[in-house]
Amino acid sequence: MSARLLDKVNHRSRVPNNSLYADDAVIFFKPVRHEAMLVKAVLDLFSEATDLLPNFSKSAVSPIRYTEEQSSLVQDILHCKLQNLPILYLGLPLSVRKPTKAELQPLFDRLAKKVAGWKPKFLSPDGRLCLIKSVLMAIPVHFLSVMQLPKWAIKDIERRCRGFLWKGQEEVNGGHCLVAWRAVCMPVEFSGLGIRDIELFGKVLRLKWEFNRLEHEDRPWTLANWESDKDVRDIFSSIAQHMVGDGRRINFWRGNWLPRGGSIANNRPILFSFVGRTKITVAQGLTNNRWVRDLQGSISNRALADYLNLWDELQLVSLHDGQSDSVLWRFKASGAFSVSSAYEFFFYPSVMFPHGELIWKTKAPTRVRFFLWLAAKGRCLTAANLSKRGWPHDTTCTLCRAAPEDCIHLFTKCSFTNRVWQQLRT
Repeated sequence: MSARLLDKVNHRSRVPNNSLYADDAVIFFKPVRHEAMLVKAVLDLFSEATDLLPNFSKSAVSPIRYTEEQSSLVQDILHCKLQNLPILYLGLPLSVRKPTKAELQPLFDRLAKKVAGWKPKFLSPDGRLCLIKSVLMAIPVHFLSVMQLPKWAIKDIERRCRGFLWKGQEEVNGGHCLVAWRAVCMPVEFSGLGIRDIELFGKVLRLKWEFNRLEHEDRPWTLANWESDKDVRDIFSSIAQHMVGDGRRINFWRGNWLPRGGSIANNRPILFSFVGRTKITVAQGLTNNRWVRDLQGSISNRALADYLNLWDELQLVSLHDGQSDSVLWRFKASGAFSVSSAYEFFFYPSVMFPHGELIWKTKAPTRVRFFLWLAAKGRCLTAANLSKRGWPHDTTCTLCRAAPEDCIHLFTKCSFTNRVWQQLRT
């Protein structure tokens, strides 16, 4: 395959014709006789050289935009079964479109099978919390690291985890959920339980590929002309700091490479609004001021001011032939990207929870810490909270019978509670 005997899959890019991982292989070729014969010859040579016979009964031909004649031709030569897309490759559905609900069903089945085997009705909430964080949240990670889960799939997974946490069952209504799921998915230092937000965590995992594409340009997968989802691209463009070398890998308009910091798209949005659909690199844009030709129409006075300021700033840039561009992650001292620091970035605007460390670092049993967390958020099932849910309750405190019962009264103002605190102090 490295000899390039097969025609290019895409003449506009250098997409490799094969993908090899351990003993799993995918070969892309055109459904014509000479290419099918070539693939068969390569497999025969492999058999003669290694005394290992390819098992054609376990192999399959998966046509992409084909005719019946082409499909029959390839099958007759390779003697493989026909298997239409989507197919499963390295644990992921391989297709030319977004995955359907039926294709994602195995993911949901794995979740349901795990939950059923634990007998959740016999587990305390803190025990169920531990299983969600260590097991259930790990199941979709492989899928999320490559593909974006549809909104309905994320909601379905969250629904199952929410029901498992609060009630020990798949379905649960709002009254049984003592804390909103978004608050539960916050890190513990921001008053949450540290359960991963699936949507945000998926974006972070896919953000890693944007960095790897620049840091490992020699890898074959970087040759494929693919794009991450828009949210991931926008996050990468706004956070990643590009260090200009020869300028051949940095997007001129959207890359975060300007000498004074930031990107042209973010720093000068009015001027950027006059830019057409272009993906020129820094090297291309600076050569003979090629970037000027990307401006379309009659620009406004504000855009003209941005144009002049940008012209002056670009005079500070110098390219270095033979030196590759690099990218730095601004939220780590080493400049290397990490999934954990990227995930924390999403919660920087949040308010710190002053009691988080005190609650979760204590040596008390997990069920006690879980109860303290509920108490600190005022979500214990006191009379006040039972009233909000329309559940039967006694309005007065059952300990002192002197005042309405809510979390503040129960833990700080109740005379019985104060005597308990006094006994503990002495």
